[in-house]
Amino acid sequence: MQLKFPAGYEISAHRHPKEKHVTVISGGFGTAIGDEPDRGPVDLMGPGSFLQVPTGEAYFGWTEEESIVQSHAIGPFAVEYVDPPDDPRIN
Repeated sequence: MQLKFPAGYEISAHRHPKEKHVTVISGGFGTAIGDEPDRGPVDLMGPGSFLQVPTGEAYFGWTEEESIVQSHAIGPFAVEYVDPPDDPRIN
Protein backbone atom coordinates (compact mmCIF):
# COMPACT_ATOMS: atom_id res chain seq x y z
CA MET A 1 0.00 0.00 0.00
CA GLN A 2 1.14 3.57 -0.51
CA LEU A 3 0.62 6.05 2.28
CA LYS A 4 0.72 9.83 1.88
CA PHE A 5 1.74 11.59 5.08
CA PRO A 6 1.51 15.34 5.70
CA ALA A 7 4.52 17.33 6.89
CA GLY A 8 5.19 16.84 10.61
CA TYR A 9 3.29 13.54 10.85
CA GLU A 10 4.23 11.07 13.60
CA ILE A 11 3.49 7.35 13.67
CA SER A 12 3.43 6.01 17.23
CA ALA A 13 5.46 2.94 18.20
CA HIS A 14 3.87 -0.21 16.82
CA ARG A 15 4.70 -3.68 15.51
CA HIS A 16 3.48 -6.11 12.85
CA PRO A 17 3.05 -9.89 13.04
CA LYS A 18 4.88 -10.28 9.70
CA GLU A 19 8.10 -8.81 8.33
CA LYS A 20 7.42 -5.48 6.66
CA HIS A 21 9.25 -3.64 3.88
CA VAL A 22 9.11 0.13 3.50
CA THR A 23 10.23 2.13 0.44
CA VAL A 24 10.24 5.94 0.38
CA ILE A 25 8.63 7.14 -2.86
CA SER A 26 8.86 10.91 -2.27
CA GLY A 27 9.73 13.31 0.51
CA GLY A 28 11.54 11.92 3.52
CA PHE A 29 10.73 9.39 6.21
CA GLY A 30 12.40 8.96 9.58
CA THR A 31 12.17 5.74 11.52
CA ALA A 32 13.78 4.17 14.55
CA ILE A 33 13.44 0.84 16.30
CA GLY A 34 12.11 0.72 19.85
CA ASP A 35 9.10 1.12 22.11
CA GLU A 36 9.90 4.73 23.05
CA PRO A 37 10.11 7.52 20.46
CA ASP A 38 13.75 8.62 20.38
CA ARG A 39 14.77 10.24 17.12
CA GLY A 40 18.37 10.64 18.25
CA PRO A 41 20.79 11.39 15.42
CA VAL A 42 18.72 9.55 12.78
CA ASP A 43 18.67 11.03 9.27
CA LEU A 44 15.51 10.94 7.21
CA MET A 45 15.43 8.34 4.44
CA GLY A 46 15.00 9.94 1.02
CA PRO A 47 13.27 8.77 -2.16
CA GLY A 48 14.34 5.25 -3.13
CA SER A 49 15.43 4.33 0.41
CA PHE A 50 14.39 0.91 1.69
CA LEU A 51 13.84 -0.43 5.20
CA GLN A 52 13.18 -4.00 6.33
CA VAL A 53 11.35 -4.25 9.68
CA PRO A 54 11.66 -7.70 11.32
CA THR A 55 8.59 -9.59 12.50
CA GLY A 56 7.37 -8.29 15.87
CA GLU A 57 9.97 -5.47 16.11
CA ALA A 58 8.52 -2.26 17.57
CA TYR A 59 9.33 0.92 15.64
CA PHE A 60 7.98 4.41 15.02
CA GLY A 61 8.20 6.92 12.21
CA TRP A 62 7.85 10.58 11.27
CA THR A 63 7.96 13.05 8.42
CA GLU A 64 9.23 16.61 8.18
CA GLU A 65 7.69 17.26 4.76
CA GLU A 66 4.80 15.76 2.82
CA SER A 67 5.93 12.24 1.95
CA ILE A 68 4.73 9.12 0.17
CA VAL A 69 5.86 5.79 1.59
CA GLN A 70 5.16 2.35 0.14
CA SER A 71 4.66 -0.42 2.66
CA HIS A 72 4.45 -4.08 1.73
CA ALA A 73 4.38 -7.41 3.49
CA ILE A 74 2.97 -10.89 3.10
CA GLY A 75 -0.36 -11.03 4.94
CA PRO A 76 -2.29 -11.12 6.94
CA PHE A 77 -1.48 -7.50 7.68
CA ALA A 78 -2.02 -6.19 11.19
CA VAL A 79 -0.83 -3.31 13.37
CA GLU A 80 -0.39 -3.53 17.14
CA TYR A 81 0.40 -0.25 18.91
CA VAL A 82 2.80 -0.47 21.86
CA ASP A 83 0.52 1.93 23.75
CA PRO A 84 -3.06 1.06 22.68
CA PRO A 85 -4.42 4.63 23.18
CA ASP A 86 -2.00 5.73 20.38
CA ASP A 87 -3.99 3.66 17.86
CA PRO A 88 -5.65 6.21 15.51
CA ARG A 89 -8.31 3.65 14.59
CA ILE A 90 -9.89 3.98 18.06
CA ASN A 91 -9.50 7.73 18.56
